[in-house]
Amino acid sequence: AEKNLRDAMTWARCLVWNANVELRDGELDWCVTVSNEDAALRWLRLEVPESQTFHEAWENARHPDDREPCATIIAERLLSGAAGAVVEFRVVLQDGSTRWIIEDIQIEPRSHNKWQLVGVCTDITERKLLELEQDRNLKEALEKADRDPLTGLLNHRAFHARLTIETDRALREDQSLGVAMIDLDNFKFFNDAYGHLVGDTVLKEISACLTGSCRPYDTVARFGGDEFAVLLPGITPDEARSLSDRIKANLKQLRFCPPGAAHAIPLSLTVGLAVFPDDGLNRLDVLRIADERLMRIKSGIVTDDLSIEELRCDMMNSVSGFDMLSALVTAVDNKDRYTRRHSEDVLTYCVQIANELKVPSELIREIKVAALLHDVGKIGVPDMVLRKPGALTADEFAAIRQHPEMGAIIVGAVPELQYTLDAVRHHHERWDGHGYPSGLARNDIPLSARVMAVADAYSAMTTDRPYRMGMSSETACDVLSSGAGTQWDPDCVSAFLSARKLAAA
Repeated sequence: AEKNLRDAMTWARCLVWNANVELRDGELDWCVTVSNEDAALRWLRLEVPESQTFHEAWENARHPDDREPCATIIAERLLSGAAGAVVEFRVVLQDGSTRWIIEDIQIEPRSHNKWQLVGVCTDITERKLLELEQDRNLKEALEKADRDPLTGLLNHRAFHARLTIETDRALREDQSLGVAMIDLDNFKFFNDAYGHLVGDTVLKEISACLTGSCRPYDTVARFGGDEFAVLLPGITPDEARSLSDRIKANLKQLRFCPPGAAHAIPLSLTVGLAVFPDDGLNRLDVLRIADERLMRIKSGIVTDDLSIEELRCDMMNSVSGFDMLSALVTAVDNKDRYTRRHSEDVLTYCVQIANELKVPSELIREIKVAALLHDVGKIGVPDMVLRKPGALTADEFAAIRQHPEMGAIIVGAVPELQYTLDAVRHHHERWDGHGYPSGLARNDIPLSARVMAVADAYSAMTTDRPYRMGMSSETACDVLSSGAGTQWDPDCVSAFLSARKLAAA
């Protein structure tokens, strides 16, 4: 029967072996016999030295990286009482070529710690090559799906996926993550004046400049149209600003000369920066803040972001509970995408007024902190009221009027911020006594609240909302002038208008 089986397997492209295995002193003792050496040699092309048996040559031909893993799997299956095992490994043939083998092993227990095994080894090289080719094609397809076809940078979808990965890593490793939103200035001009082909060339040059300006482990993406985005792992706010300056400096060296033009056209871009977790509690907050800062710079609204971020970081490090209040401001901003930007603008305008009034620096710092927190009480105002585009009902207005008191209660929970409560509670009082919540008038209103009332009103009037366009600066200044002495402290209005004239000059 064995001879008939060997004859039948003469041309079979497989190797068959059987073995008796015994566990002795914690080690497996193998006695292996190959059933079809002649047939196996026809397709395996093994070199069998005279000093070795065919089985020894076969074992030595196994790829070194695969020997231990295969032996471990088989031993585990034997000792666990399994009926069989399947392993895959590589063999290196006489001519140096590599073949993939699948080994299917049947296990039959004979007695305690003794087994009889039958194994069949089959060449699966072609299948493996096909699988590798499929894997390679899949990776290339995924890579193409993640890449912008024009610039070769990551696209919008891939950027968000990478942002999630990098934010999770920053949380896990307690590291920072910078996000830069970048917009090419006057890009529409290129397309309108010279056509989309020229515009595409400009985008390629911009993408190359961005990639060359960033660190090797930064992520540069084309966010859409003429917008780009960069992820900056482990970067501080100061380092992020240095990178922004480097990008702008490198871009100034690029001068695009359209076909037939006598002079080169300089290229410029605007950068909005935010750093996680300093500027936001999650990836979407940081992305939104970076985009808002970009839009503010594009629209000509310039604030001292450096001093604002330094102040916020200093307060988080020195005042227990400030991080909770900052998180509440972010929560309000999530309800009404206006609060955070508005608070920073109010801070800037308050500083302008206070400097004109020659307010002591200690009080200016107190006003700046109060400005960051003055609308935190809106956390208790229903979303539908905050976002309502039309006139408020009496009940809705009553809900709005509660936010200064609510803010004072929330901020008052942090003992070290008691100095901000006057401004937080009374920034909606009026000079004529018809404001809220306390109906204070004239100099009974704390100075910090009078300063903030003017800054708050100007910011509210000039900021675009989803349901209306903001006033022009000139119109808002006229409103302040007409309300000086009735709604607002005339000295604060005069100081603000003087500061605006100096800024315009």
